[in-house]
Amino acid sequence: MLRLGASLNYAILQPSGSPSPLPSEKFLLTTPSVQLSLFPSTPGAPPSQSAPVDKALEYRSTGTLFTSNQRIVYVQPWFAAQYYEGLVIPARDGGLGSPHVLRMSFKESGGASFYVLVLEMKERLGTTGGQSAHVEPLRPSPSPPFLPPPILD
Repeated sequence: MLRLGASLNYAILQPSGSPSPLPSEKFLLTTPSVQLSLFPSTPGAPPSQSAPVDKALEYRSTGTLFTSNQRIVYVQPWFAAQYYEGLVIPARDGGLGSPHVLRMSFKESGGASFYVLVLEMKERLGTTGGQSAHVEPLRPSPSPPFLPPPILD
């Protein structure tokens, strides 16, 4: 069992995703698909016999390990779909009875453009005292609105 003095610090990454080397540093090994598990252990227990004190505090991820002559750098990918989340306040006669959280995921593209557009719309509403220049009355809904089935993980 190797005991290391360790700290969790950020690393500056190059556009390729690899860490930027420190002065006089040479990366010797790059290992993809490394599973990292980090959890507090029972004080005084040998690491080989430690079990997580509290499973809720355990951190697990898969990433790439870069080993240099000065440090070990673990890089976890942070790629995920962009999303926009907001609070939907029901309009009178709109068919929605209470406030809801709306989350839209942009799986392929368009998330950044949508966000910029929403910011522009919010600025325009701010200059008009929070009122839209054009408001269409809602037509009463003949039936409850369609609600998609819940997404199960």
